[in-house]
Amino acid sequence: RRRRTGVRLGSGRRMARDTGQIAGIPKRGQLPTPNSVATATANVRCAAALVSALFDGGVRHFVISSGSQCAPLVVAAAHHPNLQIWTNPDERSAGFFALGVAKASRQPAALICTSGTAAANYFPAVVEARMSGTPLVVITADRPPRLHGVGAPQTIDQIRLYGNYSVHFEDLHVPDHHESRASEW
Repeated sequence: RRRRTGVRLGSGRRMARDTGQIAGIPKRGQLPTPNSVATATANVRCAAALVSALFDGGVRHFVISSGSQCAPLVVAAAHHPNLQIWTNPDERSAGFFALGVAKASRQPAALICTSGTAAANYFPAVVEARMSGTPLVVITADRPPRLHGVGAPQTIDQIRLYGNYSVHFEDLHVPDHHESRASEW
């Protein structure tokens, strides 16, 4: 997506103007800071550890509803050599697709989505999975804790999102550059 800025017209109306910069991508000549490189590396390392642990636990199918917050998880799943990856941008459909894959394969399936209300769209499939005893793993990205409760976009309370329909919930720490932390994931 290109970043747009508003330009005032004579009547007070605003008109979008294309700045030529792709939203979220630094302008040419701007390099990421060493801190952002370390953070990205830590995110991918922890995501890879989580995906590997799920594979070791029997998950062979990942259904992904991609978004920017879950990019490290998507990269980790895509680079795992033995996983079947499915993509569906519609989270509700993806949830039921993963449920069907888990039932048909008799193996747990995992769902990945970005932060915010995207995870809420998995709720009907989570309820069906619980009621039918179908193993379904839901991995939702989240914004950093410093952005919770301050009105940041794509931030909702994910701690109790699925209520009693979740068999287990784990709120994983924010990845950092310490090697030992990746094993906790």
